[in-house]
Amino acid sequence: MEAKDTGSTSADEGVDPSSYDPAGNTTDKENQFWKNYSKEAGEYDKDFLLKNGTNIDGVLIFAGLFSAVSASFLVASQRPFEPVPWDPCMEWP
Repeated sequence: MEAKDTGSTSADEGVDPSSYDPAGNTTDKENQFWKNYSKEAGEYDKDFLLKNGTNIDGVLIFAGLFSAVSASFLVASQRPFEPVPWDPCMEWP
């Protein structure tokens, strides 16, 4: 079986050539990296939701109430769509 040289790309830089596995299997170093990443990301997400979960609920409730009140004022301030008899645009030649 011949080894195929694909050349070096920017994505290949910084990668240890001895850790390359042609079958696509990950090395122990890569597995450890992703395990650590998953753990840290999970902890960050939990902390973020604990800190900001109640704030987000309050903001969403406020936005919903504000839009409902604003819409009701806009509807109440609209004139009915009826022709005005004294409007000069309504006269036919």
